Amino acid sequence: MADIPAAVQSLKTLEAVEELNYRCTALDIANLQHRHHEKEIIDSELAMLLCSCRGSDFKVNKDNTIVYIFPSTIRQRLRVKWFWFRIYESATNRIFPALFNGLRIFLGAFLLFSLSLGILLLLLVSVYKRGNGSGYRVLHHHYPIP
Repeated sequence: MADIPAAVQSLKTLEAVEELNYRCTALDIANLQHRHHEKEIIDSELAMLLCSCRGSDFKVNKDNTIVYIFPSTIRQRLRVKWFWFRIYESATNRIFPALFNGLRIFLGAFLLFSLSLGILLLLLVSVYKRGNGSGYRVLHHHYPIP
C-alpha cells in the first residue's frame, strides 16, 4: 500500500470511492465508513484526490453538495503519478546535489589553474623585462657587412 501518493491521506477514502462506483459525496463516504464527525476531513481528502488525478471532475447539486466524479482508472493513475514523483524526488535529493558539488569542484579547480597560470605569466614577463634594463629584450644579430 506504499504505492499510493501522499495526496491521498486515507486509503479508506480511496476504497470508498471505488466502492461507490467513482461518483460520491463526502456525506456518502462518511455514511459508508461511519465517520460522520469527519465529514470535513473526508471532503478535503476528496478535494486532494480530485486535484491529484487527471480526468476527475465535480458537480454541485441543487442542495449545494459537491459530487466528486473520478475515472475508473484512478488507482493506476495515482501509481504512475507516484512513480514519477519518486523519480523527481530522487533527482532533487541525490542527483542535483552531486551535480552541483561536481560543478563547484570544477570551478574551484579552474580558478586555481587560472590563478597559477596568471602568476606564472607575470613571473615570465618580469624575468623577460630584466634583460637589458630598457624594458625590452633586444637581440643583437651580427650580420656580416658585404
